[in-house]
Amino acid sequence: MRNLQMLIYTAVNGVQSTITWRDEKDYDAATRFFSGVGAIVTGVYDNNGPTGGVFVYVNDQQKMDAFSKLLKSLAPTIEPS
Repeated sequence: MRNLQMLIYTAVNGVQSTITWRDEKDYDAATRFFSGVGAIVTGVYDNNGPTGGVFVYVNDQQKMDAFSKLLKSLAPTIEPS
């Protein structure tokens, strides 16, 4: 089973959060979203999926605002860190 956890760091305000996705569909949607908006996504391997938690580095608030809209539509389980 894939690790469905992401550590997201927002550089603008220094906020770090951990999200555990409820299923691979939501996890993949979030990964595509961050890759599509130019966030730095590490720990993803194209041939095998992630082998550990994924780290996402977001450099501006606009990307996080757009991600908030995605969160509302996907409803993940959020684990504070």
